[in-house]
Amino acid sequence: MARGWVYLMAILDWFSRYVVAWELSITLEADFCVTTLQRALTLGRPEIFNTDQGSQFTSDGWIETLQGAQVAISMDGRGRVFDNIFIERLWRSAKMEEVYLHDYQTVKDVRDGLGWYFPFYNGERPHQALNDCTPSQTQALPSAAARYPTLRLRVLVAVTTGLRHSDIEAIHIGDIHFDRNTLTTRNRKAGKAMAERPIPEQVMTELSNHVAALPDGQEKLFHDKFSPKK
Repeated sequence: MARGWVYLMAILDWFSRYVVAWELSITLEADFCVTTLQRALTLGRPEIFNTDQGSQFTSDGWIETLQGAQVAISMDGRGRVFDNIFIERLWRSAKMEEVYLHDYQTVKDVRDGLGWYFPFYNGERPHQALNDCTPSQTQALPSAAARYPTLRLRVLVAVTTGLRHSDIEAIHIGDIHFDRNTLTTRNRKAGKAMAERPIPEQVMTELSNHVAALPDGQEKLFHDKFSPKK
């Protein structure tokens, strides 16, 4: 701001890039982080919660809130810059598209600006990593997929492997290793195998059932066309 500092805390869903909750504070005390966490947990309970390093995230209030909700606690390793890459990308977007464009004078100015930006980020701004969908559209995929077997399986593969839509559509049955619960990813341009990604046993069971029901001679995992924008 023109005078002083204000600190931003946000909670992000890694799968959809959806900003679940955020808050501002003029101090680095843990209270505003704990309050934001409690507000986020009223909207849904994750299996695991990852944070950057910081005393706010080792405070009694923070730990007790997560333990009380039966959420596994994860923290970035020291010096591992890629551990928190999703939230760092959010910070960059917020700075370049909102903060640096305005001369905030007061905390209210900051709150008003980010109060406009985060709903825009969630509901209107397309993301290249989400196949040009918005976080809101991507967040709705799992519930929508429950009605469509192949869509549900696509979402499960995306969530557990981190693959993009185009890479999932290109998966061949031969890329799946049922004996060791892994999936080989490929460079689509070069057509070369890249690396094996682990797949949870439950997801592998659903993949096995799906493959068993496919007609003989089919090479690709999915034969139907699907666009996440529809």
